[in-house]
Amino acid sequence: MLNSSVASHNLVWERDGGGYDLRLTNSEQLDSAHVQTLLAAFLLTTHPRQRGINEHIRNECKAWMETPSSILKSEGYVTLSNWFLSRDKSYSESERGERAGQIWDALFLCRPDSRLSISPERSSEVSPDVFNRWWSEQVRLQANVTVAPPQAQAPTGQYTELCQKTFLPPEFFADFDKLLETKRQVILQGAPGTGKTFVADLFAEHWAGDPSRVMFVQFHESYGYEDFIFGIKPFVNEQSGNTGFKPHRGVFLEFCETVRKGSERHVLVIDEINRAKAARVFGELLFLLEYRNRHIQLQSGEDFSIPDNLFIIGTMNTADKSIALVDFALRRRFAFITIKTITNGQSVVLRHWLFANGIQNAAEVESLFVALNEVVAERDDALMVGHSYFMLEQARQEKCFSPETLDFLWKYFIIPLVSEYEFQLKGPEVEQRYGLAAIRNRITLGTKAENA
Repeated sequence: MLNSSVASHNLVWERDGGGYDLRLTNSEQLDSAHVQTLLAAFLLTTHPRQRGINEHIRNECKAWMETPSSILKSEGYVTLSNWFLSRDKSYSESERGERAGQIWDALFLCRPDSRLSISPERSSEVSPDVFNRWWSEQVRLQANVTVAPPQAQAPTGQYTELCQKTFLPPEFFADFDKLLETKRQVILQGAPGTGKTFVADLFAEHWAGDPSRVMFVQFHESYGYEDFIFGIKPFVNEQSGNTGFKPHRGVFLEFCETVRKGSERHVLVIDEINRAKAARVFGELLFLLEYRNRHIQLQSGEDFSIPDNLFIIGTMNTADKSIALVDFALRRRFAFITIKTITNGQSVVLRHWLFANGIQNAAEVESLFVALNEVVAERDDALMVGHSYFMLEQARQEKCFSPETLDFLWKYFIIPLVSEYEFQLKGPEVEQRYGLAAIRNRITLGTKAENA
């Protein structure tokens, strides 16, 4: 008996040239983002030793997802169906089997009544009898499908390029967008290596609509009011060689004058905003940041207000505890959004980067990343290791994290970083807790505990 799919959709399939390869006749109806997420989750839960078993899924299905209007080859969907139709319950009832079934249900209206492949040894070849039974039911159900008109692109589509470049979900940018629109000042915070500056720059350009309308400054301990707002600075007379002092407008005032010349959005990006003393740098602006529609007299005597079309994005490293406690006056005037490293036992960004770059041992690398950060979080979750440490060009080119690459990563990036956090520990103690072997052992023990 054929099993009806639990999914409800309007997808219509046809056989390509009467063979077993299939073509989606209304690919615009496909929820590509949802299926792509399911496929990525399936591949990332596949053990490295099973790479060969899933080669057709990885190649055929992934290639088809990049162009849903193209042909879905039988080797891909047949191998996929073998997971949830396997006689071996360790396959069919596993997390991978469940995810394979979810992908199938998102694409088709019913499931086959048995394995679509001829035999376990010929796992990608179609069994004509099983296929014909399944296909007859699929066609019968398709006859009752009412194809809806293509949906207009929802606001989520506007973040496609940002998502592709950062591997962050569209929901993150939707929240970022809403916070900046309502609060006008947002601080992007996160642990080292989460790409805060990179994301802030990209989103600022997206928000402003033109890179020329974005200004970048970086705060540091010696940065002050004179640099940012207004001060008296020394100068040298080129003719006489004498030195003197003259009034100097800071970068913020200069940028505001540029912003006032038009009505387009402009964005000021302040990198490491918590590395300077907020009260000393902002001065009277702390009042204007809260009351955007007001004017105030600066120390120079100038009457000043912040243009309505000026927005501010700051970045803040949560790891540096000496500066992470931001001035409460500044905190009240900014909204905060966080780039997380892991959530619910999965990486937020790294897994998508691994999948997008076809990393063969992606599951192993993500497990190491998650386990490492779980250990770090036991001390302080603000100190987690960011995903950019793992985004190695060598691994991207080789499509794999070799043992040598992982050893190099741990030796020159991970251990030095966590040693700064655990300064009270000696070298061997750091290795015993955070070393590559220790993290592997933690994963092994966790797996045994789950299977017990």
